[in-house]
Amino acid sequence: MKTKTTILAVLTCAALMSGCDQTTPIGELKNMSLEEMGGEEIEILSESKDEIRSAIDACDNFKASENFYLNAPEKAKVYEFRSFSDNDYVGREYTPQTAIEDFRNAYSYFFPDSELNEDYFSYTWTEPLEDLKSYKDLPEDPEVESGLVKDFAQTEGIISLNYSEGEEIPVNMSSTPNISSFSVCHGKVFEYAYENNLVYERMSPLASLDQYFRVVGTYSPTSEKSFKLLDKETSICDAVRFFEDYINNAPIGKSVEKNMTTKVYAVRVLKIGDIYGYYFDLQKQLKDVNFEYCPVGSTVSEDKMNNHYLGDGATALMIESDNVDMFSSMPLHMGISNAKSVDKVISAEEAIKIFSEEVTKEVEFEINDLEFVYYSSYVPTELGGFNPLTHESEVVPAWKLTAYNPNDFVTYFIYIDAKDGGNLRQYSLSHNLGVIEE
Repeated sequence: MKTKTTILAVLTCAALMSGCDQTTPIGELKNMSLEEMGGEEIEILSESKDEIRSAIDACDNFKASENFYLNAPEKAKVYEFRSFSDNDYVGREYTPQTAIEDFRNAYSYFFPDSELNEDYFSYTWTEPLEDLKSYKDLPEDPEVESGLVKDFAQTEGIISLNYSEGEEIPVNMSSTPNISSFSVCHGKVFEYAYENNLVYERMSPLASLDQYFRVVGTYSPTSEKSFKLLDKETSICDAVRFFEDYINNAPIGKSVEKNMTTKVYAVRVLKIGDIYGYYFDLQKQLKDVNFEYCPVGSTVSEDKMNNHYLGDGATALMIESDNVDMFSSMPLHMGISNAKSVDKVISAEEAIKIFSEEVTKEVEFEINDLEFVYYSSYVPTELGGFNPLTHESEVVPAWKLTAYNPNDFVTYFIYIDAKDGGNLRQYSLSHNLGVIEE
């Protein structure tokens, strides 16, 4: 066997090859509501997990991992569309006062035993995107025509609201509604196990948790294994159910259609002092189909996939059974344009055969995961990058395979379009991420 293996990959991206600007001008991206998208549910997963495992093992170059992870809905409404950051708040009469009211309602929900102290509350509101004002252009009076600026600490075009009670224990809540970002930190983990707030940085989606904590294992959100949290022993699946209900029912963003649902992708169990904590890797979901998300940082080796969007990198931590100590970047809303329903996708077994035929036969890969996801790629500008204002992306349904090569210790993430099994593409990570246990 070869110690270094290259997986054959073909990426169809005519826009990048032509060098033409394929992005849509700001103002012409018209958001579609969930009702406008329409569509009918289609069958996605008809095979059982055992049947899929058998199909993997039947391939000469594949072997299913002991803890093979299957992540796909049986049925769902599936679409192809363009996504974008929906900044049209003026059109929806989203005023600063509305944003502040939403923030206060959210604070009451996440901190029911506390009262928001306005002395710790700061906010930023700038002109609409088509008529931005720079910091130097702002009048001395913080009132501006389209809103108000109390603390202009963010970049132009950003609506930012923040509540922070101090630096020693950073109890805070922040919202950036025009990019649908929301985060909360109760700070209980600091009081219980740590004396400085550097641990907050260690909770970043890009942090290597095993450098700071003992990671006991990585588990499926349906795992029934239990660990002792701060208040009591709690199963992983019960904690996930609580978290998803808690987050998805939060009273946030009255003026923004909440078309995104937050789902737990995987659970890393952390040893924190003499208790355990559940660290959730999160992904967003549209009508039962998850968006691509992989918890990796800048160590990814890309193969003609510079425009691939890995996801929002949202995370959460629970150390009590009835509360979420911190979470970041909770998705609320995504702008959706030009959505077309997909009538049929290839089966999981068909996808496995295509993957097996397209990759090298000189290695037996350990197959860790098979997932059905929305795959996003930035619509390139004339310079080949993405539009920093709209983040406009092409979104298609895809089958995703996570394969590990034990010879060169490289993990490969391989995709094919779910409609027809074409457009194989891949990227890699130079170590084994490990498997998600049930």
